[in-house]
Amino acid sequence: MTEGVSLVSLAKEALKPASGLLDAVLAPKIESLRKWASGRELEKKVESSKLENSLNDYLHQLLRRASGLTTIVFPQQVLPLPEVYEPLKPVERYGSRSSAGLRIRRAGSRTYIVDSAGMGKSTFVKHLIISDILESDRIPILLELRRVPSGTSLYEALAAELGSLEGALEEDVVKRLLTLGRFLVVLDGFDEVPVGDRQRRAKEIEDLSRKADKSAIIITARPETELPSLPNGRVLAFQPLTQTQAESLLRRYDLVGGLDVGERLISELASIPQRFLETPLLVALLYRTFGFNGSISTRVSSFYEEIYGALYKGHDLSKAGFAREKSSGLDVEEFRRLLRALCFYMISQEIVSFSSEAQAAATIDNACRLVTVQPKSSRTFFEDLLLPVPLLVRDGSEVRFLHKTIVEFFAAEYLAYVPSADELLAKVVSSRLLSRFSGVFDYLAEISPSLFRKHLGEPLAKAVLRHRTRLTGSVGFTLSLLFKQIRVSLWPYKEVILPDGDLKIPMPSNHPGGVSYFYSSELEGEGGERSFVLAVAPEESRLNASRTAWEGISEGSLPHSGEHLGLTFGLIDEWLPQREWVSLLSPEYQSVIDTDLIGNVAVVLLAGRLGGRGSAREFGLASKSKATQLIDLIKQEAQNRRWLDGLLRA
Repeated sequence: MTEGVSLVSLAKEALKPASGLLDAVLAPKIESLRKWASGRELEKKVESSKLENSLNDYLHQLLRRASGLTTIVFPQQVLPLPEVYEPLKPVERYGSRSSAGLRIRRAGSRTYIVDSAGMGKSTFVKHLIISDILESDRIPILLELRRVPSGTSLYEALAAELGSLEGALEEDVVKRLLTLGRFLVVLDGFDEVPVGDRQRRAKEIEDLSRKADKSAIIITARPETELPSLPNGRVLAFQPLTQTQAESLLRRYDLVGGLDVGERLISELASIPQRFLETPLLVALLYRTFGFNGSISTRVSSFYEEIYGALYKGHDLSKAGFAREKSSGLDVEEFRRLLRALCFYMISQEIVSFSSEAQAAATIDNACRLVTVQPKSSRTFFEDLLLPVPLLVRDGSEVRFLHKTIVEFFAAEYLAYVPSADELLAKVVSSRLLSRFSGVFDYLAEISPSLFRKHLGEPLAKAVLRHRTRLTGSVGFTLSLLFKQIRVSLWPYKEVILPDGDLKIPMPSNHPGGVSYFYSSELEGEGGERSFVLAVAPEESRLNASRTAWEGISEGSLPHSGEHLGLTFGLIDEWLPQREWVSLLSPEYQSVIDTDLIGNVAVVLLAGRLGGRGSAREFGLASKSKATQLIDLIKQEAQNRRWLDGLLRA
């Protein structure tokens, strides 16, 4: 680590137009890589000066991108990221190991970071990159996949990313550099790749993984996204924030803004639902809305409603705001109706940001066709979203919404209030863009519960009633419903542990995802002869089962052992064969499924499948009686609508 330089000071310097500190930090790294590259005959492919210039330009630009953060709390300020970053704790999405044993920056490692919206995936990898620049001699590469045009290959995008003012590096030079190692490649937002491009982009990433076998690769995505298949890839998620972390984040906002909103809010935490304190985005929304009106909502959708109203009226957290004139000429309700249409149109057309004002204006023109609202011009509406109602933010040459959940919330409102809501939602659910709308559906469940139940809850309930398995008991029924297959294998600890604390276990054949590990409790301390590692390789079914929809068809809960599963394996080595992969969902392993051990493992599997992270929350088990009750409720709602229609005709 560069002596005397902190992450905060580095980030602050990176946000300045010019900085001698950045030059001092980056020069040794670039010189080290130059010497390393020259020893591998790269000078035959590219001039040493061009390579140096490219890497120097790129690292300066990367630090500026990674060091600044725009939050929904202070939407018109770019803050040094370390000042408002509350450290997140990665754990295996389907496992119990924390990041301490995962070494995601280790040469050759393959890591997926898969978690729900607002948990901080992009912020985490930016913090990781700043740390890596300061603490190692590697070269991090951050490629935000939403920025890569459909017709551009992954290698072309990487070459352009590493280029300088002199132009992009040649593709074969980039391939050679990546093959030789010394790089940390972060591919952020695989879920934002257009659905039609995902298969091709996944194959390109798989090819990159094969050729750049000595470079570390990290991919971020939401849980509903089908991921590229990388051998020995680890699937990570984040532990929910603790109350202590939530309080720390609130105080960070106070410190940055010179306010006391966080301290006042901390005194009210006992009255706030725990789930609002587990996600960085929800903590930020709590802070923002509490700062506006001093009250606490119990519905996530209310946060966005209140923030919209406050921003439109010009309120800020210092209470010194003023309502700026709206160039579009729209009042608060007209503006919101067009905003809803814009957000729905963006998701339906897979538009995640604007590369120019012309593109934004054209998109707004199309959104105007979805509602009977006409601003003075599309450009004036765009300008209003940037300044008077600052829901948009400039990010380099790109303009995007402050957070993608804002787009999803207003798109959900459009679905809920459009006259042809039933017909439109049915088309969305049956379209190839279903995964794109998964976040929208979570808000729809609050805005229009009956519409959500009819189109998202009923199909899941029917799937539960149709499901057949030779396994008995609620745990086996639930696991076989949510997972196409769960392979497990048992390994003596001493045989698979490496000197650096990592594990070396052969992957099961033809497995599309990552493998997670559970340790026996005997490993804590003495590590005796009966210490084992249980490896678990889950393969999800294609069932559309969001956490919100799942709550309508489940009941009861599984036992769990807390945040870290200290598992007593007991006689499991007599029930499972050692050193080979077997299917846990086979009837012959029914007795294993019924053990407390698998009950604990099932908690983590359900959390990973439905919640996006390996937390120890309680999850209900699939219930045919609850599914029947849900369908009966939907039928009753349909009867009530028919009764109302008849009443009006009378």
